[in-house]
Amino acid sequence: DVLDGDDYMAEQTEMYTGFLGIMTRMQAVGDKAIYLTETRGELLEPTTYSTSELIALYNYDDDLTGNPYADPAGYYDVVIACNDYLVNIQEFGEQYPELWDQKVSDGLISSTIRLKVWAYMMLAEIYGQALWFDDPITEIQDLTKFELLDTEGVVDKCLDLLENGYDGVASNIVFSWYQWLDPDTELGDSKYRYWDYMIPTWEGLYAKVALWKGAYLQKSGR
Repeated sequence: DVLDGDDYMAEQTEMYTGFLGIMTRMQAVGDKAIYLTETRGELLEPTTYSTSELIALYNYDDDLTGNPYADPAGYYDVVIACNDYLVNIQEFGEQYPELWDQKVSDGLISSTIRLKVWAYMMLAEIYGQALWFDDPITEIQDLTKFELLDTEGVVDKCLDLLENGYDGVASNIVFSWYQWLDPDTELGDSKYRYWDYMIPTWEGLYAKVALWKGAYLQKSGR
């Protein structure tokens, strides 16, 4: 039940299970995003039973060192998983062309691009900066070699990904999990009918990133 990194991907099913690995990391930061943003927007308020860490967020404490809710590591886990998947799915196509399904792979790559953009925009919104890298980081590295970008820099990188895609694959490909995994079942009876909602839409992401970029352009008079 443990995959050797040197053997991944080697089967078509690993295109599927590998992508779900990204989703598990995304789920891990979903609640954290609510705690970080909605407590500060006062859409959520702590009670007497709340942890001191949540109260510290709500009170805008200057020092959040060691606060698990304020730790950005989970978002970088999503980014690393996306980078790793993009590298491995390409290598899989090169090594096992007889197992390659271009339509499915393009849909999964496009979905991965949008998940990476989502993670970076969350980092930019919440923390005001992010360390940008396209490396899957499979071993300990000196992180100073990567770019530490402010919010506008992250927005520019995200715009580039959304407009130009990754290695020839566009970022706006609509991919149906239902049609891939369960096409013989009536749509209303298939558990996979909800899976298409896992991935942010290109239109929604692009509109958000473009609005941020427009705000920066307006502010600077460009």
